[in-house]
Amino acid sequence: MKSESLLQYLDAYLGIPGHPDYSRALNGLQVEGPDEIRKVVAAVDASEASIGAAAELGADLLLVHHGLFWDGLAPVTGRRFRRLRVLLQRGMGVYSAHLPLDAHAEVGNCVLLARSMGLEPAGRFGRHEGVEIGWWGTLP
Repeated sequence: MKSESLLQYLDAYLGIPGHPDYSRALNGLQVEGPDEIRKVVAAVDASEASIGAAAELGADLLLVHHGLFWDGLAPVTGRRFRRLRVLLQRGMGVYSAHLPLDAHAEVGNCVLLARSMGLEPAGRFGRHEGVEIGWWGTLP
């Protein structure tokens, strides 16, 4: 699949444009990868371990909940350097979705966690900048 097509789909499906998040969260594409995406790997964090594992699996794109740049502007040294080095050497992209993924009504972390606990999602709660993030529900 063409990278641009996948990125446009993810942005639209997850509601990335305009979705409020914490000031240091960077949603969407964080590191450019190849033009053609054949394998996507998903992880919670863009940690050294998850980046290394994705690289070993031959991923073209790593889809994460917590991206690379939580500490804002910082030198590319130490852990940041090691993570970026693997990504750039392998030509692997990183796409992050933080609060947009928490809030998503179909594939969001909150609604899926509720369903996995046997809750029937019944409504929203927990606002961030006017957008509800969480889900509440009732047990059978």
